[in-house]
Formats: sequence, structure tokens, C-alpha cells
Amino acid sequence: PASLSARGHRDTPADLVRDLESPDAWWRTRARRLLLERRDATAAPALAAAATNAASAEARAAALWALHTLGELSAATVTRALRDASAGVREQALQLAEPRLSGSPELTTAVLAVAADPDARVRFVAALILGSVADPRAVPALATIATRDGTDRWTRAAVLSGVGGRMAEFLTAMTQATPRQPDAFAAVMEDLGRS
Repeated sequence: PASLSARGHRDTPADLVRDLESPDAWWRTRARRLLLERRDATAAPALAAAATNAASAEARAAALWALHTLGELSAATVTRALRDASAGVREQALQLAEPRLSGSPELTTAVLAVAADPDARVRFVAALILGSVADPRAVPALATIATRDGTDRWTRAAVLSGVGGRMAEFLTAMTQATPRQPDAFAAVMEDLGRS
């Protein structure tokens, strides 16, 4: 006999994607496991739709990671996820964006915009990723994060570790960044003075 999904259907890829939104954690976990074990690329269209349209943030994030595992995650899907209403989904999208940045100028632009995200944790992950971005626009984005979140030592470390050989550009961007939190600016400058 064929196994059944949470809604009593067969375990087709579409059924499993729907089960990512089950109210029961067991069915959600089972759906993720089966999608990853089977590696069925026919699930990709339903997963791409769920990554954008699923009601729960958990299901949207699970769909993103399943697409990544299948090798079917597009830059366009990641770009949409970077604008998700949930900070958690945006954070996951940043992590998934990093290996795709070199091949997508549009995705790079979207990641740069996340420097102004309303969530501090998302901005922290953006700082970690922007440090490896060769695009000259990354330095002002790092300065934006530093002048807003520089009072947090981990964010300062993330920003300053990404500056590298671009210190002159970073200092110029720091002095031009607005709005600037005086305490954040002072903390970043103090750390720079120690290095």
C-alpha cells in the first residue's frame, strides 16, 4: 500500500510540499525528510511557490532549503525571500544567497539592500556575507551596518573582519553614513584604533 500524507493523500511531491505547513510537527518533519531523501526535482515548482506563498515562515524557509538541496534554488527565488515579511526567512535567504552572488548582479544588489534591514540579526548576517563581496558597493553597506549596530561587539567584529584591504574606503563611508548612532560610531572607531 502507498503511504499517505497528513491530509490522507499519496506522498506525491505536491503533497509533501503541502505537508510543510501541517500544524503537526511530525508531518512537517516527515515531509522535509522525504523531500530531501527522494531528491525529486519535480517538487521544485511547488517548492518555489511555497518559498514565496506558504502561510508559515517555517514552511517558506524549509522550501528554500529543499530547493537548495535539489540544486533548483534560483537567484530570483532568493531575491524574493530577502524581502520576506519574516526576519527568520530573510536571514536564511542571506545564507543561501552567498554562494550565488558571483553569478547574479541582481542578487548582489538585493543583498546590499539588506544592510538597511529593520532586524539587527539579519543585518549581522548581512555583514558576515558582505565582507566577502568584491563589489565596491559592499563597503558603504558595511559602513551603514557599523554606524547603526556598532555598539554590538559581534556586529563590529563581523563588519571589521570584512573590510580587509578596503580600510580607506570604509573610513570614508563611515564618515559619510547617515543616520549615524554616535555610540556605534565611537565603538567602531575604538576597535579600529586597537587594530
